Amino acid sequence: MKKTGRTGLRWWHGALFLAAFAVSLAAAFPARWAGAAVEHATSGQFRVLAASGSPWRGRGEIVMRTDGRDIPLGPASWRWLPARVLAGELAFEVTLASGAPPGRMIVAFGPGGAALRGADGRPG
Repeated sequence: MKKTGRTGLRWWHGALFLAAFAVSLAAAFPARWAGAAVEHATSGQFRVLAASGSPWRGRGEIVMRTDGRDIPLGPASWRWLPARVLAGELAFEVTLASGAPPGRMIVAFGPGGAALRGADGRPG
């Protein structure tokens, strides 16, 4: 009797499973983890309160800390900009619901640190 093929798992089956698991896990992160990352990245100057959604698309209350005081900036929403990964940065478009300046902005984290730009791409 001739065997026509091997049965069992191949190495790429395991790799495919691990990749799918990692993507599922990252998609399920709660938004409050994004709030902790923002607070850490800005050395406590900005905080996200009552965050909901995910780190990739969510909403929460933004608070800025300056001169020892908390200044509420109001509700905001954010969404991940995956195309910016090709430029070597993790970028999000943040929109303040109140329409207060700057309104819409791009917040990006890259090798050079954090950057804040207007939605038009100019430094903010």
